[in-house]
Amino acid sequence: MEEKYILCIPRGCGFNDVLCQIQEAYKFSQKSNRILLIDTRLSGLADSFSNYFELRFPNNRIKLDLSNEDLNYLSQLSCFPNEFEGKIDWIYHRFAAIESKKMYTCRHFNSIFTLFKLLNYVAFNRISLKFSFIFNYLQIRKKPFKIKFEDLINHPAQLIVHHMSGGGEQSIETLGLLSLKRDLRNAINRKINYLGNNYDSIHIRNTDYQTDYRTFLKRLKPKILNRRILICTDNSDAIQDAKEILTQSEITYIEKYFSNKTPIHFQWRLTEEIIQLNNINMLADLIGMAKSKNLFYPNLIENAHHARFSGFSTLAKNLKSRPELVNQLMEE
Repeated sequence: MEEKYILCIPRGCGFNDVLCQIQEAYKFSQKSNRILLIDTRLSGLADSFSNYFELRFPNNRIKLDLSNEDLNYLSQLSCFPNEFEGKIDWIYHRFAAIESKKMYTCRHFNSIFTLFKLLNYVAFNRISLKFSFIFNYLQIRKKPFKIKFEDLINHPAQLIVHHMSGGGEQSIETLGLLSLKRDLRNAINRKINYLGNNYDSIHIRNTDYQTDYRTFLKRLKPKILNRRILICTDNSDAIQDAKEILTQSEITYIEKYFSNKTPIHFQWRLTEEIIQLNNINMLADLIGMAKSKNLFYPNLIENAHHARFSGFSTLAKNLKSRPELVNQLMEE
């Protein structure tokens, strides 16, 4: 019997969304008897999932990374959506050309600038059928990538491509399938062991999403007097503000490569060394928050996605409520 696949490529999103998209694809793979292929290089991890995680129980129907040879093979298969058939690599070129770069807010200028970036990318990169690549972008640019898994259980295509972003709370289910790699566990322990067993943590998201974290910290101050506080944030200003506001608490944090205009996970243009350091520190933040005695985080200010809390805050909260899962991730 010919094998069928689902290719999960979380698109441009943070870690909680990555786990949510993997969970959606995993559930579908179970229902449709497809092999699940995961590639997180176009997500905020900007790296292969297998560099950080391994399956808790070996499963040859789940693959945590893809090689160029894998992509070449997948391009030979019948595919849904059919716009990707025979040209899986175009998903990666399109992302590198357009979606990994900051966009302008003016709608009309944004369209012109997007096309300029596309032409510039094609001119200086080796892409087969360059004019077809540009035409393909113009043809599908307004089509949503979203697919409805419930309609595809019995779809005949050998390959289904799931290239989406979007969050929720199912991320915790994905972590249940995983363990952190040994070297990563050791690195995380080196970063958080000094905290001990009696500390609190605060998560502040304040780049693309905004929070009134200063007011939040002032209200929180009486509750955490004389406590050791782990500050986990994507904005270095929040660390300095916490030191100035929480003067009777011991403020500590894990070093990161900050860019206060954009979230830390917008890191596709950084070096491999910085990307991996950011990812290790992000995971150390997550485990540090999960192990803290109390976890605090402010509401997001009204935003286009109508999100009340950061996805990473939600993930930390859910992981904190599952100490057995923390142990599973961190122990042999």
